[in-house]
Amino acid sequence: MSSQTTRDAQNAVPLENDPSRALWHWISSHGEAIAYGLLFVLAVFTRFYDLESRAISHDESLHMLYSYKLYNGEGYRHDPMMHGPFLFELHALLFFLFGHNNYVGRVGVALFGVALVMLPYWFRPWLGRLGALIASTMILISPVITHYSRHLRHDIFNEVFTLIMYFTLFHYLTAWQRGDFVRMRRWLYIGAAAVTLSLTVMEIAYIHGFIGLTFILAITWIENLSLAQRRRLFWIGSAILMGVGVIVLWLTFDNAGPLPLEQPPNLARQVVGALQQLVGGFGGAASTLPQDNMRAAWKVIHVFVLAIGLFFAATTLALSVTDRAVVSEKQRVQLLPVRLMSEALRSLPLREVGIAVLVGVIIFVTLYTTFFTNPYGLVSGTWGAIYYWLSQQDVQRGGQPWYYYLMLLPLYEFLPFFIGVAGGIWYLIHRLRITRPSELERTGSVEVKPSAQALSQPAEHVLEVYFPAFVLYWVIDAIFIYSWAGEKMPWLTTHMSLPLIFMAAWTCGRVLAGLQGRWRTLWERGGVLFALLLPLTVLALVALLSVQPFRSYSLFDLRDTGQWLGSLVVVGLLVYGLIHYGRRLGRFLATRIAFLVVLIVLAIFTARSSWLVSFINYDDVSEYLFYAHGAPDVTLAMRQIEDISRRTVGDKLIKVAYDNESTWPLEWYFREYPNRAYYGESPSRQQLEAPIVIVGPSNESKVTPYLGDNYVRFNYRLVWWPLETYKGQTPKKIWHTYFVPANLPDDPAGRQTAWNEVFENRKELWEVFFYHRHKTPKNQWPYVHRFYMYVRKDVLNQLWDYHTGPAPAEMPTEPYAVKHREIRAKRSIGGQGNGPGRFMTPRAITVGADGLWYVADSGNNRIQVLDAQGNVVRSWGSSGNQPAQFQEPWGIAVNTELGRVYVSDTWNHRIQVFDLEGTFLFAWGYFVDTGGQIDRDPGGFWGPRDIAIDETGNVYVADTGNKRIQKFTADGEFVAQWGGAGILPGRFDEPTSLAFAPDGTIYVADTWNRRIQAFSADMNPLRQWAIESWESTSVVNKPYVRVDRAGNVYASDPERYRILVFDAQGAFLLSFGQYGADMASFALPLGMAFEADGDLLVVDSDNHRLLEFPPPLEAAGSKEQGEK
Repeated sequence: MSSQTTRDAQNAVPLENDPSRALWHWISSHGEAIAYGLLFVLAVFTRFYDLESRAISHDESLHMLYSYKLYNGEGYRHDPMMHGPFLFELHALLFFLFGHNNYVGRVGVALFGVALVMLPYWFRPWLGRLGALIASTMILISPVITHYSRHLRHDIFNEVFTLIMYFTLFHYLTAWQRGDFVRMRRWLYIGAAAVTLSLTVMEIAYIHGFIGLTFILAITWIENLSLAQRRRLFWIGSAILMGVGVIVLWLTFDNAGPLPLEQPPNLARQVVGALQQLVGGFGGAASTLPQDNMRAAWKVIHVFVLAIGLFFAATTLALSVTDRAVVSEKQRVQLLPVRLMSEALRSLPLREVGIAVLVGVIIFVTLYTTFFTNPYGLVSGTWGAIYYWLSQQDVQRGGQPWYYYLMLLPLYEFLPFFIGVAGGIWYLIHRLRITRPSELERTGSVEVKPSAQALSQPAEHVLEVYFPAFVLYWVIDAIFIYSWAGEKMPWLTTHMSLPLIFMAAWTCGRVLAGLQGRWRTLWERGGVLFALLLPLTVLALVALLSVQPFRSYSLFDLRDTGQWLGSLVVVGLLVYGLIHYGRRLGRFLATRIAFLVVLIVLAIFTARSSWLVSFINYDDVSEYLFYAHGAPDVTLAMRQIEDISRRTVGDKLIKVAYDNESTWPLEWYFREYPNRAYYGESPSRQQLEAPIVIVGPSNESKVTPYLGDNYVRFNYRLVWWPLETYKGQTPKKIWHTYFVPANLPDDPAGRQTAWNEVFENRKELWEVFFYHRHKTPKNQWPYVHRFYMYVRKDVLNQLWDYHTGPAPAEMPTEPYAVKHREIRAKRSIGGQGNGPGRFMTPRAITVGADGLWYVADSGNNRIQVLDAQGNVVRSWGSSGNQPAQFQEPWGIAVNTELGRVYVSDTWNHRIQVFDLEGTFLFAWGYFVDTGGQIDRDPGGFWGPRDIAIDETGNVYVADTGNKRIQKFTADGEFVAQWGGAGILPGRFDEPTSLAFAPDGTIYVADTWNRRIQAFSADMNPLRQWAIESWESTSVVNKPYVRVDRAGNVYASDPERYRILVFDAQGAFLLSFGQYGADMASFALPLGMAFEADGDLLVVDSDNHRLLEFPPPLEAAGSKEQGEK
């Protein structure tokens, strides 16, 4: 040993006494743990930061609201339309733990997004340590996965369970090869739980299970082939894939439409057939294997086989309780689980399998029955979910082209797509050798055959050969299956991004492994300079090619020529530098540095895209990853509503009325507004008496007549969609749009115009690709669903920053109080009971020409006839739906000339006709709901109420619920109808009563429009006037109108306990009555009728009596004279 070395050894400071060296040693020895710790911190930040700022989207609001209902004690029933129960039950728990708001509503998916970043750690045996780290990094910066880890959908949950399912599969296989039965059982149970949990998330779990199952079956079959057979199979398969690709491109090149492959007319039938053939194929393949290999193969795949068989068996059970008409169509499906499970169970350890199945059953039953409160969930979660999911493929929601995902992936997933596709091609060309280790040809070169080292290892390392094959198979299957399926949505891109990430990570791990231990060599040979020169050379080449030199001698063109020459010199120098350092490095290192540079550049672009999507443009539908996306106006409007509420009535107690077009996502936001009022597509005045009214475009014309000039209108966007100019593209269209114009004109000006259009198209494409910008301004966006928020002016006037004008000097007084008079009845007839002359909530009365009183004794479901002294003459009727039986009759009219009594049998939805003695003659009518449309189902009724008869004997019926008046002959033949829902003249909202004036004018109580309308004999609108009452929409607040001999109009006001009197033009004359049971009071005044001498009979329903008043106007006049 030299003296210098001895002195260095003596002067060396021990590691524990040198903090800097100790720190560096700790970092170098814990580098992987530090890297994963940093990834975890970044994952938490990117998944949890600012979760609440983005507006809740349509589907998110469904997921959050039904989770909230479960948390709030309202229960949850699985509905296949919203996929599995896992999301809802998890978020109900989170709402319980942390409260319910927009942030917590996305916490669950963010948690699983963080878990997804960390899961590649368990793939290190097959990806390698570096590959696993790269996979985690790619998941971290993936634009698609990052966005949907912040968006409450099912896909991220499913991706987590899919990865767990796949890594447990490979860990199980590894343990099996090593004979480690303890670990086999552990991974079996974890895998069973992962499969089942995946099924409780959404139905695409069947796709992922199919991918894993078919791959294992395929390699099991391939293992039985000789080396020559495997090579032949590889080249045949590669030729088929290439041939299909060429055919697809050729077919689409001249086709302006989508891929000319017919969508299956019945996807469910196709899938059933495919599964049947698959089982037959599996059986045939298995039969070619030696018995030992066959048993081993089934041991490998039994997790998937049993899971699929179990749930198909449950499907068979579900079929027995569903529609028998469809069972015959699915008979052959029932054989599928039997065949699968019988083969699997022949050679499996039943105890372990039984425990695995039990784990799956417990999870499945617990979640789908919502913790044993919904047994039907077992049906909806098996056959119901599968049937609904398959049927949706024929619907083809979104109508996207077959290349939809092939457009989205390179547009966002730069790194996984380009590296993953390149890696897959590289693997197919140079590495695809699925063979047994004993039959491999040894090459001895790690650089040329990086898998050879794995193949030369003992049998437990054979999975290192099959893992990249599996990942490539996963990529191809995912892209093909999701592109073939009818429903294509941007969130499903996550299921293609993930396998591409693993393919790219495996590729990076294998390529960059050649740089390990050679960093000093790279530095010494100019590797850093070589890496810097590469992007500079590319930029210089772009600058060189973007300039057209030597066009003319003009100053402008000479400048371009000079710029081109300068760029040429720079490119030459840069290329010389690349060649120089490339020779020093050698091809092996130079190619890997070039790969590393490309990797870093793509990673930067991918991370930038992810940042733009999730943190800059999160509310901007310029992003193609969004669909039915909540617009930022939603959060703006909700802040305004909350502000107005807190500053006027306090908290969130303001009344907000909203329609069916704005329900989602606003239903989630309105959960905290107890006074919200949903009016759907049929608004009424009472519902719209709210300080804030929200309405969609289709219903606005129905709402504005109610609102008048008393509201201020705000125009907002509710949900919007991205532009879809990419539809209908073909290679030919793309070529002529962005590369060479079609049909170039002969004249130079025309050629220049055509080329300018191509250049403009390129520029626009670059704006979309690089900046995520579109030419279309957001205020002219074509794919948007709007809503309009109306705020009452008097409410806005209370807020200085919303002030709309001067406030009224004073609030108006009750308009009918000034002419209210006390008029006492001459006598009271009846009382509560079911005996003769007693009543139970009577509703209507009429007086015949013979002077008899005909009363609809509704609570007793009968008709009573009284004479003018109040004595019972006769009665008929009972409860039921047979002839002469009633269900709450609300209307009655008499045609003495014909000797007929017409009764509105309201809740039997018909008119019954009797003779004057009560003998049943005939009836007409049936239940119908016209939805307020005037041109539907004449002769049917919702709930007929008042009846009126004209001088020719025609019968008019107030068809209240259908918002119309129907006219019939005396024999019940339909003649005409008027009305329909609305507030315009001639339209009705809950017309309850009608009456004829002596001059033939028809008056109608248009209750919920709070007005009386006057019509001519042919039902043309004449005039109308408002009723400053009738606010209630209760089932008994059904006013009646009658007309006296002078043409004055009387209207009952049931829940204000009074009668209102108007002249023929609507001028208010008199009101009388108040709440009570004395002779001047009412409990619920409804029907009325005039006697021949002008006395007024009023049905005081809740006092179960009839009150007879002297002519009210005369009585009021006499009282005023007496007071004077």
